[in-house]
Amino acid sequence: MKNIIFIVLALQVVVYTQNVEPDSSNIISDSDTAKVIYQVDKQDINRLPIRDMPGNLKTMPDVELEQNQLVIRGGNSFENQTMINGAYIFSPYLYKNGLHIIPSALETVVINPGNYNAAYGWGISALINNRLRTGRPDFHASIEFETDKMVKQGENFLSTTSFGDHFLTLILDGRLYDENNRFFLAYENEDIGDTQKMFNDGFNLKNRVDWNPLNPIAGQDTVDVVFPAGYTPKNWLNRHSINARLDFNYDPIIFSVTGLYTHVEDYQLLTTAQDVFNNREQPHIGDIFYGSGEITWKINNKNHLKLQSGYLYETHERSDDYFGTNWRLWSDSAAIAQHTNNDVIYRSYSCPPYPYLLNGFYFQRNGTLNYDYTLDKHRIITGRIDYQSLINDMHNLNIGVEANYRISRMYAVNPSEYMELVYFFGNEHLIPEYYNQSAYRTRGFDYFGNESDEIEEPIKNLFGAFYISDNVRYDKWQIDLGLRLDFLKRLNKDLYLVDPYYPKLEKKGYDSLVKLNPRINLSYNISNHFSIITSYNMLVQPPNYLGSGNYDYDYNNQLEISVNSNYPDIGYGTIALFSKKMKLNKKYKEADDLYGFTISLNSFRKSRIKASLNYTYMFWDKPFVQYPIYISNIHIPDGYPDGYDDNIGYTNLRNHAVNLLADYCFSQNDGGKIFSNSGLSVMVNFASGIEYHIYEHGVGQVRPSGYDYMVDPRSRLAIPVQTSFYTPWISTVDLKLNKTFTFSSYLKSTFYIRVINLFNKQNTLYVYPSSGKADDDGFLSSPEAEHYIQYYGGQQYIDMYRAVNLQGGRGYWSQTGIHLYGNPRQIMFGIKIEY
Repeated sequence: MKNIIFIVLALQVVVYTQNVEPDSSNIISDSDTAKVIYQVDKQDINRLPIRDMPGNLKTMPDVELEQNQLVIRGGNSFENQTMINGAYIFSPYLYKNGLHIIPSALETVVINPGNYNAAYGWGISALINNRLRTGRPDFHASIEFETDKMVKQGENFLSTTSFGDHFLTLILDGRLYDENNRFFLAYENEDIGDTQKMFNDGFNLKNRVDWNPLNPIAGQDTVDVVFPAGYTPKNWLNRHSINARLDFNYDPIIFSVTGLYTHVEDYQLLTTAQDVFNNREQPHIGDIFYGSGEITWKINNKNHLKLQSGYLYETHERSDDYFGTNWRLWSDSAAIAQHTNNDVIYRSYSCPPYPYLLNGFYFQRNGTLNYDYTLDKHRIITGRIDYQSLINDMHNLNIGVEANYRISRMYAVNPSEYMELVYFFGNEHLIPEYYNQSAYRTRGFDYFGNESDEIEEPIKNLFGAFYISDNVRYDKWQIDLGLRLDFLKRLNKDLYLVDPYYPKLEKKGYDSLVKLNPRINLSYNISNHFSIITSYNMLVQPPNYLGSGNYDYDYNNQLEISVNSNYPDIGYGTIALFSKKMKLNKKYKEADDLYGFTISLNSFRKSRIKASLNYTYMFWDKPFVQYPIYISNIHIPDGYPDGYDDNIGYTNLRNHAVNLLADYCFSQNDGGKIFSNSGLSVMVNFASGIEYHIYEHGVGQVRPSGYDYMVDPRSRLAIPVQTSFYTPWISTVDLKLNKTFTFSSYLKSTFYIRVINLFNKQNTLYVYPSSGKADDDGFLSSPEAEHYIQYYGGQQYIDMYRAVNLQGGRGYWSQTGIHLYGNPRQIMFGIKIEY
């Protein structure tokens, strides 16, 4: 009944989309005129106050940014398929796009929100197609540098913290040897001093006594616990990226090569507040390479054949400050003592010093490992054959086939347990005979991290599809009919995708999947300025085969009804209604329908101003809980208990989202000497709160420091939910000021300032589910806390608890990885020189 009502209402709405006349001389197009798409181009990207691509994309309708994840029509990163120049760049390790696309290297970014044609698939919420810039006829070069390092990291400049970030971008492009053969090359280095950017006042707790009974001088060792203000240490990233493109035009043959490379080193430690005495880090190192080639043969003016192939290689490895990737020494006490000149002495052959116990909170000693050694390697080989034919100037027939072969190897070892095996058995070559299951996890490697298929073969999968579509144009009508046959083959006979934690809630894995997905899109030009669009699409999402996340394929049915308007001298606008019928992974139970509508108004530049306004409203009929608060383990064998409402937790959806972008600029001969070639861009975002529910809890077996009673299932009391609550609305204002100086027709420089969260508003993103507050979890005022307060130092315990757990939501972040607050203000200064 709800679907019927929705369709009736939608048919009464006029949605506005740009009217694009068909061009029979060029039947190959990145966009589909029978569908609603959202696009930003390089001019938009350069003028936006937000530099990163997720931030840029949130200026579009239906798009939100939640915990640094793109949420498009309710779908998170693993539901949004990312492409570069028409080819998928999916990362099996990250389960999303793993390559870094340099923002200034992009020509356009196009989002198809669930209504793309049969040629594309494997994403059930949106298709994000990124187009790298092509080389220009003449040689051009530019260098751009941007930083907030006007003072030392953590210090204030203009009442704003320096987080220690900088960006360096170099771009070269031009012709190779004539205008038909061009190159484009971009390099970028990102040095992010603080990847978390929390509101943080720091703390200095003096004269705290170590009462760890395992330490020989318990009760005598006194230390000061100091955590720096302004930034979050031990959370950093350094990334080098190359984006390149070569284009060769030998009409009727067009050949294009795309290459992307990303090298990243980063470190993230959620328990950084309790690691202040430990200077040792285990950074994560990743290398991802993607290369693709595309050949288009213009057989004649009405028939095109396109061949495309690609290769992705991805490796991720955990390193160490002391010994790099030589993990056999990570817990070797003798090697550690020698490396640190006896500054770090382990208490045994493989165990670090016992931690401090300060007012009930454990703090790691220097030299302690925080991570095990891990190594992952993934390879993807892709291919596509696509044939397009324009028949009778009315039918644009598209037939194609694609394949995607993936092979994944994973390895992990606990260096401390490895050292125990060496100690007990003496000869490390005997370890495979006696190895401890808890010390090793291997798939496609031997016990020492060498590639091998002898123990367990790597995970192998084959994805593919056959598709056919016909785009029919007749008078004012345009109809796009398509069928896509998606197939998935698991090539490992012994691999069963069953979630071990939820055996009764999870379906057993399968050997293969074959699913036929229809795509129907209809467009009617009401007038020269208005056209109405309707679409129905069935979309399939592949599972995650790496042993976590999804264990079953997801699919949905999407319905969209919209109409666009376009007035050449004014602007264009969109009003769209859509629904999604979801079938999701059983681990998170099942989400029903998503409904929503979008209003988007965009002006062309008139005089000095250009503006856009987007409003999106969405709601789940039954929410999909993206950030669940799990129930007690005692209930799992029997499934969910009677009376338990599976809405406990947070949804990933903000019902209302508003984005306003205004750009005011002066041209070279406008505004006089001061304002000529200058501009101001302002982006304002509003969004409603997240739905949550309050539940009861008990302390149970939880440690006094551990705030982990919030996520520890041993003491959880699952109760029926009676009332829904919502966090407050959030809002941010971002700004960019720029001024360009032209020295000649060949050389110019631009100076700019970007301010993120201009008014430094501390937005409450989430709350503690036990109290409904973001600044108080309710524990210190609970009866359970009285014993701990008395036993662990009274006011000193209270000060420690507030500093480590409550300040800025640090404790909740350490246990869940979720920030309770948004980012504080950041000011970036930049200069760009162009030749």
